[in-house]
Amino acid sequence: TGEAINCYLKVFEGLDKSKDKLSNKLYIETTLKYSKIADIRFNYKKSSYILKNALKRSQKAENLETTAILLMQSAKNEWYGSNYEKAMECFWEGWEISKTIDNPEHRKSALTFSTFFHYWQGLFKKAADIYEQDISADYKFSEGNFSLMAATTVGYCLTMSGQIKQGAGMIDAVCS
Repeated sequence: TGEAINCYLKVFEGLDKSKDKLSNKLYIETTLKYSKIADIRFNYKKSSYILKNALKRSQKAENLETTAILLMQSAKNEWYGSNYEKAMECFWEGWEISKTIDNPEHRKSALTFSTFFHYWQGLFKKAADIYEQDISADYKFSEGNFSLMAATTVGYCLTMSGQIKQGAGMIDAVCS
């Protein structure tokens, strides 16, 4: 995975100076993919730089879906960098934009971010409630619609909020 991160960084180097529409689109798409694995070798400054550039490009293109997800990725990055207030600002801004988007795939991504943000704050019941209200009806674990890590987190949150059997069942489903 370290090799993959190095490859992404080379792509960013190449695209950094390009500002045409195609380069912007590629930069944004690459950032979204990079953000999924960048946690493995966390570099707050580098990730912040990449996310800010991608966010500017997304906002310029007026792409609400990528803007919302990039804000939430920025929130995660800020949280990991112990900038909790900034993390919450980014998360809530992204969340508000996400609520205006009518796309089931985007909604699932936004809800996954929401699960983690509530978990990180110790709001276990809220994380479990969001899962039950917004995700569980569409949940098809075998199709991979909800990440293993998010599903495990929801199981833990259910357990911590007093729904022990349901939480244990969720964690058991992840392990099966």
